[in-house]
Amino acid sequence: MPIQNYLLPDHSHRFLRLALLWAGMILMGFVGNAKAQDQTLSIQFRPTYQGKPLLLQHPYIIDGDTIRISQFRMLVGNFRLWDQQAGQQVAANQVDQSYHLVDAEDTQSLTIPLSGLKQGIFDLGFTIGVDSALSKQGVQSGALDPTKGMFWAWNTGYIFIKVEGTSSASTARKHLFGYHLGGAEGPHKALHQILLRGHQNQLRQTNQNQTITVDLALDKWLIPTLIKQSPTIMEVGPKGAAIARQFANSISVELP
Repeated sequence: MPIQNYLLPDHSHRFLRLALLWAGMILMGFVGNAKAQDQTLSIQFRPTYQGKPLLLQHPYIIDGDTIRISQFRMLVGNFRLWDQQAGQQVAANQVDQSYHLVDAEDTQSLTIPLSGLKQGIFDLGFTIGVDSALSKQGVQSGALDPTKGMFWAWNTGYIFIKVEGTSSASTARKHLFGYHLGGAEGPHKALHQILLRGHQNQLRQTNQNQTITVDLALDKWLIPTLIKQSPTIMEVGPKGAAIARQFANSISVELP
């Protein structure tokens, strides 16, 4: 009668399990070290009004006027992160060439993760709007899909900044106001290159998840005087360009 060895299979399985366990731990260690060397950076856009996060349809009182914002959207892209040596900007690391739709109604759209970073970053650059070459190509996909509501039906091109609502200062029907700002070239363009200066050494830690908060202070340009004088602007022109420029000047950055 053949002898059956009941111990060998048990030891073999135990040894195999231990070997696999050690291999897994070693592999996780390598992955963990690799992840520790990566820098994760997110750009978080924060629409604000009177210093607090924007609440759509909330009644804000400013200079005796009641204003309610029902919609705020903008197209952004071409993110660049700048390095500095000896007090001079020396290089730009363009980490994201695509376009993104920032929509106050969609909280997920307010945060844009960036990859491909390098050390020594402390200045942030990006574009509000879509460049003229792409605008002339007509309908696009993704954030530039016309179903997103940022493509002018009456003209080839994109709306860069869209804000709508009601205001007691508005002389339009039902006290409505609305600004659809665009134009990628010419003297009345609404396309703006934004460079937000940070502080040296703020983003040198390469093993941390970090967030740059970009504040969009809507109350610094949506003021009763503006709404009373021009309650609606839906085309490219000098007024639209001036409002877009005022919006760009109201943007500030908060580093980690």
